[in-house]
Formats: sequence, structure tokens, C-alpha cells
Amino acid sequence: MAGFLSDGLYIWYEPQLTYSDGLYTLWGMEDAQKLNGSPTSQSIDLIKTIQPGSAWETAFKGYAMRTGSALPHGLVEQLHRKLLANDRSASLLEYGCLPDWTMASLPSTSVVSP
Repeated sequence: MAGFLSDGLYIWYEPQLTYSDGLYTLWGMEDAQKLNGSPTSQSIDLIKTIQPGSAWETAFKGYAMRTGSALPHGLVEQLHRKLLANDRSASLLEYGCLPDWTMASLPSTSVVSP
């Protein structure tokens, strides 16, 4: 419930998930969920195209875990980014500062004199 209410990351206990054809899910067992075009079938089609090491590896909202297993790599990366993002040292609104290299390079424009 906390994950739902916060719209944050979550870990799901792997034995509670359904495993089929290389995918974990909470959904997909009902007839309507098996139909082409259903949210579950759309997810299946997309997730089957994702490879380890792709940007998606660190973009999942939820991760499956067994008791005693290590945290999944993608989850660790997201938690690390969240920790850095919450550091007040880099928040201008909270008396922090930024280095000048964070400014995006803008193409130089020529100024026309009157």
C-alpha cells in the first residue's frame, strides 16, 4: 500500500508472483487480461523486448525478490539516484549550489550591433 500511495519503488515477494514464459506478474490469469490489447498483453509484448543492461533495467517501478537474496541491480541504481537527488547540497532551493559545468552548452549567437 505504501508503494501505491507514494507512487514509489517497491519490492514484491517473488513467491507471491505468477511466473510464466520468463515473466513475473500479478495479473494475466483472467480471460479479459489474456486478450490482445489488454494492459497485461501490451506489457508482455514490451517487456519481452527488453534486454539486461538496457535503460529499462533501472526503470522498473517494482522488483521481485526472494527472502535473503541480494537487492536487484536496477533497484540499487534507482535507490542510489534517489539518495543523490535528495542531497540538499545540490538543491538551489535549500541553500545548495551547482558547478558551472551543469549549464547546458548553448549555441553561440552572433549579436548584431545597431
